[in-house]
Amino acid sequence: MNSKQVVFSRWWLPAIFVTMTTLLLGFTFALCDGEQITRNTVRLALFWYAATYFVLVTGSDFLRFRLIRWCWTLGLICYLIHVAVAFHYYHQWSHGRAVSHTQRASGFGSGIFASYLFSLVWMADVAIAWRHPKVYASRTRSRQTVIHGFLLFMVVNGAIVFASGLTRWISVMIFASIVAVWWRNAKTRPTKVTLEM
Repeated sequence: MNSKQVVFSRWWLPAIFVTMTTLLLGFTFALCDGEQITRNTVRLALFWYAATYFVLVTGSDFLRFRLIRWCWTLGLICYLIHVAVAFHYYHQWSHGRAVSHTQRASGFGSGIFASYLFSLVWMADVAIAWRHPKVYASRTRSRQTVIHGFLLFMVVNGAIVFASGLTRWISVMIFASIVAVWWRNAKTRPTKVTLEM
């Protein structure tokens, strides 16, 4: 990797991603009500989540790990903001209200604990990517499949069960695209990423 690529990958690319996300979040909080803030923060999280998968299954070796790590981290941050906003505007910081909402939406109130587990798994995955990048980059296919399979299962359920209208249909198209790209590349591209620090 030449010096221009190093500067781009270490400084400019993350700065662009973080600035774009910060501006979008800022506009959302400044211009929207609680419902729209909740929806827009999860939409941003879904965008970065999908971007992570597209880079994972289609990315070239150049900057691949760095892109995955930044997209994955920004998705998590947007998701955690979404959770905080939802608890503030919809549940008034009450676990009981969150359970009731989950019961009404899915028919299984205890499913909220799966959402909590989802949050913990995603946070742990991002933490490992930053703290132990060599371990993260060299995970076995089976370990990666279990982690991302669970996360993807939860995201699909959240984006389809809890969403409606345009968000639901956009989510269906995004996930259909991810599956199609993954299916096409499953035999030819390894899921391990090239670590370029």
